[in-house]
Amino acid sequence: NPNRDHSNGIIIYYTRANAANGLHGRVVEENHERQIINHIRLAMARHGRKEHLHIFNGYHNGKPVSIDEQLHLFRSATAAIGPHGSGLANMIWFDFKRAGSSCDERPKLLEFVAGLDSQIQHPVDGQYLGYNFLFRGLPIDYHNILYASQSTPTTTYIYLEALDLALDDMWGGRSEEI
Repeated sequence: NPNRDHSNGIIIYYTRANAANGLHGRVVEENHERQIINHIRLAMARHGRKEHLHIFNGYHNGKPVSIDEQLHLFRSATAAIGPHGSGLANMIWFDFKRAGSSCDERPKLLEFVAGLDSQIQHPVDGQYLGYNFLFRGLPIDYHNILYASQSTPTTTYIYLEALDLALDDMWGGRSEEI
């Protein structure tokens, strides 16, 4: 629910698994997406993250989420994770005041983008630049991982080991106790 209390902050996982996004492709395969969400939850626990994990697809109760609700949701987010797509562009509503002068406090973005070994077309000189290129002036702690080689323009996969490493890097590395 985009209107719930987010006083502890939220971490957003953006899924492209809905009818509107399906038209544009890059939908993470359903079983693989469940694995990704599980890996995110495990990393949140490993790093003591107290935020709520919110699965965002642009809809609530079958209706598009309003711009105001999207703003409220992303303003409450400490991180957004998911495949490149318009849903991640909502990062423009992150709370940048919270960032201050510390990189640790900046909102975090982990974007899944096409790599040269995937079957997805690369729109700019054979490279998929992602949102880092478009929004590089914003105080965002940006990370990305590449789609796995079996990804196609319609269905995408990532390497779960790469996800774990990126989450650990994003949230401060692995504890020596792990």
